[in-house]
Amino acid sequence: MRRIQRYAARIIFCLFLLAVFVGCFLIPQIEEIDLQMPGEQIPIRITAGERKLKGYLYENRTAQTFAGLLPLTVDLWTPTGYAKAFQMDVRIAEEGISGQEYEKGCLGYWYEGPSVAILYGNGQRRTDVPVVKIGKIIDQDLSVFEDYTGSITIDRID
Repeated sequence: MRRIQRYAARIIFCLFLLAVFVGCFLIPQIEEIDLQMPGEQIPIRITAGERKLKGYLYENRTAQTFAGLLPLTVDLWTPTGYAKAFQMDVRIAEEGISGQEYEKGCLGYWYEGPSVAILYGNGQRRTDVPVVKIGKIIDQDLSVFEDYTGSITIDRID
C-alpha cells in the first residue's frame, strides 16, 4: 500500500511539473507584450531654436497624462553626456513600468524628478535612473541637442 502511495505521489508531482512547464510557454513573456506603444500614437513636434523635430508619444497612461499638459515650453539642462532634461511643474502619478534600457530618441519620464529626459546620444546602453518611456523622436539627426542650452517647446501635431 505504501509503495502505491509513493508511486501515486511521484506521478502527481510529475504531472504538476509538466503543467508548470507547459504553462510557462502558454503565458506571454514580458518582452513579448508591447507595454510602451499600445494603440494609437500621438504625434508631437519639439522645437529647439530653429530646429523642428517630429516625434510621437506612446499611448501608455504616463504618456497620456503628459500629452494633456501640452503645449509646454521648458528650459533644458544636461544630466549626462547623452541626454537633455527638463523639470516638470507637476508630478505625474506612478502608473507606468520603468526601466533603464533606452534607444536613441527616447523620451523618458523620471518620477522622482519629476523630469523628462530626451535621450539623444548613444553614450551608454542604460540610463542612470529608471524612466518610463513616454515617446520617441523620429528624426534621425538629434545633434541639435549636443550643445543646445536654450528652451524647447513641445506641442501636439493635429
